[in-house]
Amino acid sequence: MINVFKFIFDLLQATELNKQIILFCKNENQFKKIFQKKLNFLSLVSSKTIFVIIYKNNLKFRSKNIKVISINSEFSLRLLFSLINNCIVVTTTPTINKEISQKNKFLLTQHSLGLLENRFIKDNLNYFDFIGVNNDFQYQHLKRLKNEKNHSYRIIKEKYYDLDYIFLNNKPARTHELKIILFASSFYGNSIIKNIKKIDFKKITSKYKIIFRPHPESFKQNHHIQEIYEIKKEIKDEMFEISTNNVKEDILRSDYLVTDYSGIILSYFLMKKRNYLCLLEKEQDYEELEMNIPTEILKFGFFDFGYNDINDLNKLDNSIYKENNINAQKLVDSTFSDYLNDVKYLDLI
Repeated sequence: MINVFKFIFDLLQATELNKQIILFCKNENQFKKIFQKKLNFLSLVSSKTIFVIIYKNNLKFRSKNIKVISINSEFSLRLLFSLINNCIVVTTTPTINKEISQKNKFLLTQHSLGLLENRFIKDNLNYFDFIGVNNDFQYQHLKRLKNEKNHSYRIIKEKYYDLDYIFLNNKPARTHELKIILFASSFYGNSIIKNIKKIDFKKITSKYKIIFRPHPESFKQNHHIQEIYEIKKEIKDEMFEISTNNVKEDILRSDYLVTDYSGIILSYFLMKKRNYLCLLEKEQDYEELEMNIPTEILKFGFFDFGYNDINDLNKLDNSIYKENNINAQKLVDSTFSDYLNDVKYLDLI
């Protein structure tokens, strides 16, 4: 009953909202990951109350100019937005857009570094007033897409919420003397997880420690996870780790990446500024890669490895110990040179 009265009170407050910032989050974890740093900046540059709309939450703020509105259903969300006028709504959820309310402006901000090729995102782009991008690869890709589709949104350059990870080489203290290879698999198609029995992990771990990172969807497929744990049984614990950690942590503590056509390539290259290896067996695997990874970054990958080659330690050594090209650092620097500042969202109203 208390929650009902609180929501009614929030609705009454919503009728008074005008020219204010609204941050929409699906959950508390998303807020902490993406919006916390943005909120710190916005609180400094705006004296107006900033509203955070989020599904079932426990968020609390000491600041008086941050107000949290908790919602429990799609109906509550639409009712709330029907009462709000002339505000800027910032969201990472593509379906929270002008189809919900024509009386406000909507900005889609990016929580990843990848190209906007996800169909879920592409199908909703034109329902936004603004699309935020956080690197030049995203900007050039979206600019081409906008021209092709004759879309009307404005592209906004904004700072990636975790940009420090890219420019601060704050690698955690090593707990292992050997070099560490991060194996990262996609879930669908001809991914590493589908070919896992072709890789001689026992042989590779005679020289390298392995962090094996399955795609989150793989944990819903018992046979996938079972096969990984069967392999782990044959190898010393300290030499083979199955990781569900934050992807950035795994990238930072590894020395090399072996993957298929996973989007992790982009994060890995931008953070590590070095080469990587892709296990691709079919033409369509490479086509999948080209859809998600900028061609400038693909130039730094090794693509001549099959599943037999990965078991050849001499060949693997040659790719791992290949000297990094100084052009990698230059490419990363230029990619973010125009994306170092947060956006004053109120200026967009």
